[in-house]
Amino acid sequence: TPNERLLFQNLVRVQFLVTHGFQLLADHSLTSEGWKNLRANAKNRASEIANSVLESYAEKRRVRRSELLAYRKV
Repeated sequence: TPNERLLFQNLVRVQFLVTHGFQLLADHSLTSEGWKNLRANAKNRASEIANSVLESYAEKRRVRRSELLAYRKV
């Protein structure tokens, strides 16, 4: 549903920010300007990021399913 899609986009955006934010912290390269840019990037690309996560999940399911089918044949 549209509401579920909105919720998913926000969750994925938070994951994106946390992952990249911690990486910048670990690299000692997080600046105020860099964080603003990262937030703007995540906001502007929320739909693209969500689609990427969904595609990755679908691919993992396809691989797992084919592995399971191959295992059942043995």
